[in-house]
Amino acid sequence: MSQPYKILFGLIVLLSMSGCVSVKKIPMTADSANQIRNKQITITKRDTPDFGASTPGKAMFGAIGAAAMISAGNQIISQKNIDAARLKQELTQAADFWIREFESKALQI
Repeated sequence: MSQPYKILFGLIVLLSMSGCVSVKKIPMTADSANQIRNKQITITKRDTPDFGASTPGKAMFGAIGAAAMISAGNQIISQKNIDAARLKQELTQAADFWIREFESKALQI
């Protein structure tokens, strides 16, 4: 394999791995709980993005397969009645519950 192809291959491998990251979990401390005490959660509404339901069968057809994946994904969202507003409400309530739960535990320590 010649030098330019090795470099090109290396760049392709490097770029394909750019989405592979890990997330460092940082536990909440009493100090960080104090920073968010009496704060509000702001909720925004944006247009619903397309959802692509990837399958190997659709993926092998390139651009036509991508359009089929998006169509199938959007159909799943509508059939399962996945509502962003309902998810937003439930996530907000869950976040509020856990913030209050953590604050009550932090005050007991």
